[in-house]
Amino acid sequence: MTAPVPAADDVAQSDARAEASEAEDVGARDGLRLAAKAQDLLDRGDRAGARTGFVAAATAHRTAGRLKAALDACYLAVAVAPGDVELHLLLARLYLDRGWHTAATDKLRLLERLTELTGDQAAQDDVRRFVATLAVDPEATAAAP
Repeated sequence: MTAPVPAADDVAQSDARAEASEAEDVGARDGLRLAAKAQDLLDRGDRAGARTGFVAAATAHRTAGRLKAALDACYLAVAVAPGDVELHLLLARLYLDRGWHTAATDKLRLLERLTELTGDQAAQDDVRRFVATLAVDPEATAAAP
């Protein structure tokens, strides 16, 4: 008795799943490598390099679909550079990726207030551009269930 031959579609789907899994593994390894390098930079006192490295790690993890690891790396970056608007925008994006709309809305509201208080026009523009790309009004999002 011979084994059934899989259909071409089944083979293609299986190949696609294997490629996606391999890409996720590579992304996870990249994220871990980048986070370790960032930690090393931080240990040597290079806060700017560490911030950049943690952001790169967060981005690699996010690309690989590892949102918890991406959040962890982003939180490490925020610990190094707490006033960095770009980091907080990345956190908002990660919150949205996780489906945490209330947390993202709260983050965006706080960023809007903070940038208004500091008078940092470039940061205000960054926050407004981010919100515009979402095509979402932060006030309306907060009211949503």
